[in-house]
Amino acid sequence: MESNPQAQLVQRKKDNTATIGMLIFLASWAMMFAACFYSYVILRVSSGGWPPDGMPALPIVLPSINTLVLIGSSASLHLAIRAVREGKQKAFVRWLILTPVLGFIFTILQLVLWQDLMGEGLRHTSGSYGSAFYFLTGFHALHILVGLVLLIRVLPRALRGEYTPKSHHPIRLVAMFWHFVDLVWIFMFLSVFCL
Repeated sequence: MESNPQAQLVQRKKDNTATIGMLIFLASWAMMFAACFYSYVILRVSSGGWPPDGMPALPIVLPSINTLVLIGSSASLHLAIRAVREGKQKAFVRWLILTPVLGFIFTILQLVLWQDLMGEGLRHTSGSYGSAFYFLTGFHALHILVGLVLLIRVLPRALRGEYTPKSHHPIRLVAMFWHFVDLVWIFMFLSVFCL
């Protein structure tokens, strides 16, 4: 197929269409997250104090570690794509496997954070403070889980060596989604945990 110019043109058109579709999809989710953050800012500005009296302050250490883990997962996925483009199959597979491993670590640490905060009395029923926190972080966690499913779906083909320097577009699409989820978390970390 790669030696047939007509087939290459058809494949390029399919890849371009898929990329445009992913960009539209991500733009729509960016608007959804923007609306969520806007609502969060309105809640926070209109409240008498943040966190409200009697509510625990959000920790910084565990979310900081989680941020580094998620950035590491984006870096490993970037390195996987670079390796496949260079035809380094073993490096590609190693970096690609590391990405969902780090994603699972992020998810586990997020569950630990939620459990710790629930133990301190912060629940989704704890007024606007609790509901905003759990909605934002839960909505993001849902996207992490979707990203993990996508990463796991491309792994079998990667292990079979089906992705090549000229044919790895599905990995690029998954990377677009994963990097988007990473950027959303960085913004969430800065706005929810740091400010």
